[in-house]
Amino acid sequence: MTDRVASGAAIGAGAGLLAGGVGVIPGALVGAGVGAFTDPDDVNLGKPMWRDGDDQYAEYKPK
Repeated sequence: MTDRVASGAAIGAGAGLLAGGVGVIPGALVGAGVGAFTDPDDVNLGKPMWRDGDDQYAEYKPK
């Protein structure tokens, strides 16, 4: 549930930022609400990138 709230807030904040700087906070609040109150079967954007488990960048060593 917390992943849905966090990702919803991030998406809403991004949409609010595109609409104008003032829209970031309301966008984040609306996005968090949508993430919290929608069922994963209704809206599923996949696994959050912070839960991906792919450590491809963890051992990056530049040449």
